[in-house]
Amino acid sequence: MKRKPARFSRSTCASRSIFFRPDFLPDPMAGDAPLAPLTLEWQFVRDGSRGRFGAPGSSPDLHEPDYRNLPAGFQKENEAYLLPADRIRRAAARECLRSLLIHSGTFTEARWNNWHLGTYGKPAIPGAGDFSLTHAAGFAAALLAPAHAEESSPILAGLDAESLAPASARSERDEAERELHDLMSVMTTEEMKYIEAASGLENARARAYALWTRKEAVLKAGGWGLRDEIADLNVLESPLVFLGREWHWKTLLLQPGSEMLSDAMEAARKTLSGPVPQQSMVWLTAASDRPFTLSRPASRYS
Repeated sequence: MKRKPARFSRSTCASRSIFFRPDFLPDPMAGDAPLAPLTLEWQFVRDGSRGRFGAPGSSPDLHEPDYRNLPAGFQKENEAYLLPADRIRRAAARECLRSLLIHSGTFTEARWNNWHLGTYGKPAIPGAGDFSLTHAAGFAAALLAPAHAEESSPILAGLDAESLAPASARSERDEAERELHDLMSVMTTEEMKYIEAASGLENARARAYALWTRKEAVLKAGGWGLRDEIADLNVLESPLVFLGREWHWKTLLLQPGSEMLSDAMEAARKTLSGPVPQQSMVWLTAASDRPFTLSRPASRYS
């Protein structure tokens, strides 16, 4: 899990106007608003992170990614990451995006190689629609929102993932408790109550990770980067108003071998109100500033 900066303490956060209902809703209620068709692609990769989903870090099975289908200049950018696992995951996320762009009919080599980064590192490709990438231990994914000329403003999309493995050994439990403490520091009062109501460390971690991916997916959709307001961003509610926009999301629970989107959404719903699976898993949240549908490319997953 990504360590949360110490500056995100509740005492330093400005108050925000946040809507809240006491019942926990994993997915947005679309109402009468038109639905934006977002597409999602994911893959599990052998990156060896903590030995959770693939080979251990020293395994000879770990190979440098194939850069031939990736944006021009990406290899040089990727070389800044010292660990092969990091380079493999980042490349895999971009391969997921390439698949989505080809499926949507917006892929061209010229656009692909015009890849650039925004102020806070959100990538963009002119004319391709808004998109977001994420990766966690042994996992990579991409989310694409369509580009429509008739839209008065582009659809914004954000995606975030966190891997979660059972903490069995004492050292793992100690680390899990530290991570949970870090996450609690960026939760609202209502969110902390929801996490604390869980039965046991594993269930509390599952709830905290799910909420964290929602917060970060919203921030990534807006292209803002991490902000102090994250600790007042109440993601028990959807939609909510944050920085002048109304945000919606869907949360999924994935395990190695997962392909069915509907199953992943149902697994998230069940797990967030009950016991967690006793195996490694990934919490994945897609967010947008419009009510949206979420699908995988039908040509590959029919």
